[in-house]
Amino acid sequence: MRTLNIIIILFLGIFICNINYAQQFGRNKVTYERLNFRVFETPHFMIHHYLEDEEELRKFAQLTERWYERHLPIFRDTIDRKVPVILYNNHADFQQTTVIQQLIGVGTGGVTEGLRKRVVMPLSASRRDTDHVLGHELTHVHHFRLFLGDNGRGLGGQAMQNTPLWMIEGQSEYLSIGREHTQTAMWMRDAVKHDDIPTIRDMTRRMYEYFPYRWGHAFWAFFGGTFGDEQIMPLFIGTAQMGVERAIDSLTGYSSDSLSALWANQLRKTYQPQIEGKQESAGEQLFDATNAGEMNIAPAISHDGENMVFISDKNVITTDFFLADVQEKEITRRITNIVRDARIDEYNYMESAGTWNPEGTQFAITVFSQGRNKILIADLDRRRVAARIALPGVEAFNNPDWSPDGNRIVVSGLSQGKNDLYVYNLETEEVEQLTDDRYIALQPTWSPDGSKIAFITDREGNTDFEQLKFGDYRLAEYDINTGNINVINILPGADIINPKYSPDGTEIFFVSNADGYRNIYKYEKDGGQVIKLTGLQTGVMGITGLSPCFDIARESGELVYILYNKTNHEIFKESIENLVGELFSDADVDLTASMLPPVDIDPPEEIVEEKLETYPTTDPGKFSFREYDPRFTLEAIGGAGVGVGVGQFGVGMGGGVSFMFSDMLRENILTTTIQAQGRVEDIGGQAVYLNQSRRINWGGVVSHIPYRSARAMMRLDTINGTVAENLVMIEQRIFENELGAFGRYPISRNLRFEGGVSASRYGFQIDSINNYFVGNLLVGREEHTLEAPDAFYMYRTYLAYVGDNSRFGLTSPMSGNRYRFQVDRSFGEYQFWGLQADYRRYRHIPPVALAFRTMHYGRYGPDADQLRPVYVGNPFFVRGYSFRAITQPGETTDQFISINNLLGSKIAVANAELRYPFTGPEQFALIESRMFFSDLVLFADGGLAWHDFDDIEMKWRPARDEETRIPVFSTGVALRVNLFGAVIVEPYFAFPFQRRADQTRGTFGFHLSFGGF
Repeated sequence: MRTLNIIIILFLGIFICNINYAQQFGRNKVTYERLNFRVFETPHFMIHHYLEDEEELRKFAQLTERWYERHLPIFRDTIDRKVPVILYNNHADFQQTTVIQQLIGVGTGGVTEGLRKRVVMPLSASRRDTDHVLGHELTHVHHFRLFLGDNGRGLGGQAMQNTPLWMIEGQSEYLSIGREHTQTAMWMRDAVKHDDIPTIRDMTRRMYEYFPYRWGHAFWAFFGGTFGDEQIMPLFIGTAQMGVERAIDSLTGYSSDSLSALWANQLRKTYQPQIEGKQESAGEQLFDATNAGEMNIAPAISHDGENMVFISDKNVITTDFFLADVQEKEITRRITNIVRDARIDEYNYMESAGTWNPEGTQFAITVFSQGRNKILIADLDRRRVAARIALPGVEAFNNPDWSPDGNRIVVSGLSQGKNDLYVYNLETEEVEQLTDDRYIALQPTWSPDGSKIAFITDREGNTDFEQLKFGDYRLAEYDINTGNINVINILPGADIINPKYSPDGTEIFFVSNADGYRNIYKYEKDGGQVIKLTGLQTGVMGITGLSPCFDIARESGELVYILYNKTNHEIFKESIENLVGELFSDADVDLTASMLPPVDIDPPEEIVEEKLETYPTTDPGKFSFREYDPRFTLEAIGGAGVGVGVGQFGVGMGGGVSFMFSDMLRENILTTTIQAQGRVEDIGGQAVYLNQSRRINWGGVVSHIPYRSARAMMRLDTINGTVAENLVMIEQRIFENELGAFGRYPISRNLRFEGGVSASRYGFQIDSINNYFVGNLLVGREEHTLEAPDAFYMYRTYLAYVGDNSRFGLTSPMSGNRYRFQVDRSFGEYQFWGLQADYRRYRHIPPVALAFRTMHYGRYGPDADQLRPVYVGNPFFVRGYSFRAITQPGETTDQFISINNLLGSKIAVANAELRYPFTGPEQFALIESRMFFSDLVLFADGGLAWHDFDDIEMKWRPARDEETRIPVFSTGVALRVNLFGAVIVEPYFAFPFQRRADQTRGTFGFHLSFGGF
């Protein structure tokens, strides 16, 4: 019975007081506001929305049905079950979605979830962008139906693995954009220019090197133009069934290499003539990969032209704001620590740039905070946040621009799908809406005298709201005094973006694709002429088609712009006085360079282009409203299968099955699991409920979990008077029945409170099973239930405060910090308090990172020492003192330390690491590797374990008294390896300083590191 009591104490130490190292931290998905969804049904879709503007909702509904009609000839997939579309009013609301458990970044335009084929997306500021994202995501619905089917009737998970990402995303782009796309064409020209055209095998095996959206788009345009769009799905299905190379050979008769060569020849034939005679660049290069990052975007130059703020991935693992000296062409400091703090969830850098105040002392950007957009004003001189401004009535906006008088900021705001201009008065703190109509108003900029605002719009072009056709981006001016809008009708059929005034206000500079490229132009207001200022081989381009890509200093006239070159975004500078250019008329507009090859042959069948040029509408009488139904539906089944067997030792079973139920919005999730291993009494199960409909996430758990251990012995015995050998098996079972509740209150994406309560009953069962053998023959079997300890109860409650803004590298956090402060109380059979304080700091000093941790965990109270002690020699705490590495003498001596000295109900730990990216991406790691990611780690560990404070002695060598506790230290080197994102392992070689003198040469060890501390 003493043995069982020891097992019980160890069990409770593990399962009641365990420190869960892997799940202590993490960033938060915050639901700042509960949204009241309703459902708008169309013939093929169920649109879950909370829009108040019914007109905008009906337009969106028409677009969903239109895309269904456009995709039908390609997929030939008649949808018999209505597709759920979860629609959010803006990106700030979209980031709070409960449908997708992962964090939503600013660059995510929409997501298609596979289990229920749900499309989750926000309305964009541009209806044209909304239409594109919708078309793209709805192709993924067909993909998931093909792979997973309904009720498991798809090709299966292996088919999904067979299909490379570039085929999936590229097909979605081709079917939603077509053959004409300035950005994809620019990528292809750049590849031809630098002789970096991948083969199909390259794109498949080195998918992180070749952006799947652009390269996949170009391939499908080539394939459809060469073999006909009717061959798109046969190739796609063939790839899912047998892999891309075999599918190409089977369908086209070309090998993968031959088709790659044919495609490469088409790209060179199309783009080489377009490159010849064009400019490689214009002006002076400021920043590229040699002195900044590969992505250098959103340049905003101060009015005097001396300083510039831009965004760069210079530090690889983070995207940061940098302040730079334009004349010296050097970064003066990183200012992300000003604009990113605990109350800011994210800043918008995809389609928004910042703006300087006239004095050049403050800089304003758009951030996501508390579930909405805010203007954050950074004081660059004092290095602090000067203000965070929420615009009343305008929950989503971007592209702020500071007025010349310094008193106002204009933004492009989005509300209920309508995009308009708003002005915020910094003195009165009032918001004024300038425009109020159905047309978009994007990228506003003040004239030098503050009397006008230039912006881009889709009015007076080829926009047709009856057909729901969204036209090109036009240039317009808003008159502050009269409220009149003047659309400047130039360059018909082309897009105009990113307008900026010249210092004297007589000219408006902008970027356009009027020649099929992306070049800088200017409009002379007096004469009405357009001058093309650059003729670049690639183009002026940010991350997306609407990303701000150039800026002009309002006083000096210095112009900075982004050049796409060698797949990177580089920043150049030129004075507007030096940009002479040439006259460009409306008749010169020619988008041929935007066409993807082949362009010199008639495609066999252009289904995609024909469908994209049609604008069907659905009878509005087929649309209807209904209330949202929050009922649970079975969403997934996992690990299905339970087996039962009968043998000479009795009946046994094994296996398990889990079910997940949820409502459509996943505001409520219920997961149940049943597991069977052994006999009937070994069947266990658990049910967990999570409610995430509001900011406080809460839930409950109920479980019955059996834990079995066994030992066996052989002895002589008799059965029915016959001498036999008795194989006695003692089976000991602990049954944990638990009822618990938990909750989390996220303050922001980086901070949260969490807590929980639980009540557990621990029951026990001991069975003795006698198996009688005569020779090798089993002649009898008896089972007896032995006396077991009485059941007892344990109760626990805890509260924790957690912060985490860390940024991961290849295997470990590389920048930011993490901390967790927790107090818990256990009572019932065992009573004690638990305290945990854990602080971690990471500093990235490229190419290495420094990491530090200090931590204390302890149990305090009458029963603190009764449960399983914590072992400070665990490699997660102090490396070099594992059980295997330490001999266990009868007593401690002054020559070595025993295991008992490393056990305690309380521990304190301090660690320091230097983390060097060893193998991984070329721009980040010492050795380039596309598949094998690892960090080389130099470490120094220290720790102390104790029961009573009086037993602690701060000395280097242990005393003979085994109760005396001293700190232990080690140093060494480790290789932390990321195994395909599934698990992180860490072999290490440590030098422990408190071990035996003949063992201080070092010891090898290995453990699952969870990414280190």
